[in-house]
This record gives sequence, structure tokens and C-alpha cells, in this order.
Amino acid sequence: MQWKVLLDDCEAILAARGKLESTQFTPNGPAGIFGFYLLPGQTFPRVFLNEFVSVRSGLNL
Repeated sequence: MQWKVLLDDCEAILAARGKLESTQFTPNGPAGIFGFYLLPGQTFPRVFLNEFVSVRSGLNL
């Protein structure tokens, strides 16, 4: 709820420009702040290693 007003404004601006449908569920659209999307050239194993293994190895467990 904290970001609802800003997200609604962002969607309204994108809709007015005719770009909401093409960017809604991409890293460049409003949903990009909530989800992780693979960029061109990335693979699931590489992303997994980067996000989970690298982070865990940096912690002093």
C-alpha cells in the first residue's frame, strides 16, 4: 500500500504514452520493481548463483 499511489501514477503515464501494455511486465515497467526478470544473455543457473550463492558466501556464517 505504501507505493500504490506512485505505481498508479506510473501506470497512468505509461498508458497515456501507449507504452503500458508493452512494458508492464518487464524490468522497465512498474512490475520490474517487484520481480526479477532475466536480461538478454542471462541464464537461470547464472542468476541463481549470483543472487543466492554469492550473497551467502559473503555472510559470516
